Amino acid sequence: MTTNQTIDGVPRAYADLERINIHGEADRKGEDGKWIKTWKERQPGKTISHHSRASGLWNKISARCLAVGQYQRGNAAYIGTTNGFDDFQQFAEWCNTQPGYSSFDAEGFRFEIDKDILVPGNKVYSAGTCCFVPKRINSLLTSSTAARGEYPLGVSYVKRRGVFMAYCKHGGKMKHLGHHASAAQAHAAWQAMKVAIITDAAMDYRAMDGSSVRVYEALMWRAARIDQDKRSGTETLQP
Repeated sequence: MTTNQTIDGVPRAYADLERINIHGEADRKGEDGKWIKTWKERQPGKTISHHSRASGLWNKISARCLAVGQYQRGNAAYIGTTNGFDDFQQFAEWCNTQPGYSSFDAEGFRFEIDKDILVPGNKVYSAGTCCFVPKRINSLLTSSTAARGEYPLGVSYVKRRGVFMAYCKHGGKMKHLGHHASAAQAHAAWQAMKVAIITDAAMDYRAMDGSSVRVYEALMWRAARIDQDKRSGTETLQP
């Protein structure tokens, strides 16, 4: 005899199953030739939901592009960000043709999607503006521009000593670059260090599997621009 017992509206036969979610699975297409976001596998006592890598990235991009979402509410850098891909199918197809999409860095982490290395200040996730880069590269060009206050990037004022301290983040740690008589001098020290860090990262990146000439050239352009700012005594507003 069968029964129709349910738990919270779910048939008991399924409610008792252990549910497992696996994210970042290799992308795959269905019999209709379309990219699949999620597929299920049932085993004795459990059901496994597999979520593709492209699906996870698509969900993150969609969240970042919500005008009323937590990303745009909590981070000024995301305000105005939009999704330029037509749909998930176009996005997944694009991902699977891009250098670095299936690559890992030296720490074993997948390359990340980036929207503004190729086009500084870009606010659109699209096939022409995005690329895949190691986390080190992805965080290299970010800055707390909105929160740094009245002084240039890499500069703070040490009131008790009456001097300006220069600093630059490198390798996940804050590196101090000495004390200086003026904010301009401290900023110049930051510029010199930033040029060295970006250049070094670009050279390391070029030797990686999955590297892209476009990304390498974009990084070297950034370094050259900051170096030119330093030589001309111009403040760098964005790395």
